[in-house]
Amino acid sequence: MSRVPEAYWPLLEIAAIMGREIDQSILHAIDPTANLSDWLTTCANAAVFEVQDDQWQFVHNKLRDGLLDSIPEDKQRSLHYKIALTIERVYPNVPTYMVALSYHFEKAGIYEEAIDYLRRAADNAARAHANDEAMNYYARAINLVDRSPVEPEIVARTYEGLGDMFVVLGEYESATETYLLGAQHAGPELSAFHRAILHRKKGQAFEKWGRYDEAAQSFDAGMVSAAEALHAGEASHLYVDLAMLSLQRGNLDDARDFARIAHTIAVSMGNQPIIAEACHKLGIICWMRGEFQQALEHNLRSLAAWEAEGDLNGQAAAHNNLGLVYESQGNSDQAILHLRRSVALCEKMGNRHGTARACDNLARVYRRSGQRAQAIEPLEKAVGILVEIGRDEVQVYVTMWQSGAW
Repeated sequence: MSRVPEAYWPLLEIAAIMGREIDQSILHAIDPTANLSDWLTTCANAAVFEVQDDQWQFVHNKLRDGLLDSIPEDKQRSLHYKIALTIERVYPNVPTYMVALSYHFEKAGIYEEAIDYLRRAADNAARAHANDEAMNYYARAINLVDRSPVEPEIVARTYEGLGDMFVVLGEYESATETYLLGAQHAGPELSAFHRAILHRKKGQAFEKWGRYDEAAQSFDAGMVSAAEALHAGEASHLYVDLAMLSLQRGNLDDARDFARIAHTIAVSMGNQPIIAEACHKLGIICWMRGEFQQALEHNLRSLAAWEAEGDLNGQAAAHNNLGLVYESQGNSDQAILHLRRSVALCEKMGNRHGTARACDNLARVYRRSGQRAQAIEPLEKAVGILVEIGRDEVQVYVTMWQSGAW
């Protein structure tokens, strides 16, 4: 290190703060007057830097750690802040830099920004179905939430994201607890809109868990908050969920009424995702009433809308329900085709609840079409998942072949 000229040390300190690899774009943005080529060559000649796979980096982490130890803490915080602001300017909203931004803001003591960037990194990972990565980022963000005062909306959205991951993994008790904690930790200043979202998602988790009374209570609380927020879009989401809850309880007339209300609101707003949800629920209702052609039309409309939105979960649900309609029409080949597609999409997302239901339905179609050998694998997979996510094993076997629509 003593062989590096003093004039090159400020940039060397910034590089050490950034990490082992050297990001020349950021360094140039911080100091546009610096001759990076000479600086890199000089540091390489001093055995501080090397090139690995066309990437400049510190020769060894211990060398970088020694340099960091020589920088006072207050100066480190200042440099982290400068680096974070520069990354925001050079790479605005670039997903691959979200974690780095969170790290530098955290080290600078700017916790609200650190939490928000971790949450955004988690959201990106969740959309890419990198579930373990998303869970890790959400958990890290929540640890920071507990250490510092943060805007209520950021707190709520962070807990919401973690709760969503628990739902995907079929961990419904953890999901409901997480949504509840989100509302509690956000406090009374949380907007009615975000409070409605947390109530709704908690209700969805209870519904999937089979605890319908608690689901109804959560949806009712969500309606109160949505009305307070004067948010028609959130109300339409809740009507879709009430339709599904009514279906689970066998109240087809109520389910149809709720789905129609949701559809009417969504059409008036031009909200395609909610239109797709409402059509999906209407398709289930028509299938349960034996109105198979109408059921096909509703499900095909919902599938087209979800494909346009790139919503894999919606597509999986639509394929599952199209499989049920074709089964009811006696078209086993089409039923198997759509159910296999549903299973593939659910497994791609790591959606265990959806995988279990689609596998159960697929096994039933195989069995009823005389393909008993093919039914064994999906049935065993369905039973195994449902037992793991908390359904009583005896009850699982009693209710198999009845998973139906979702």
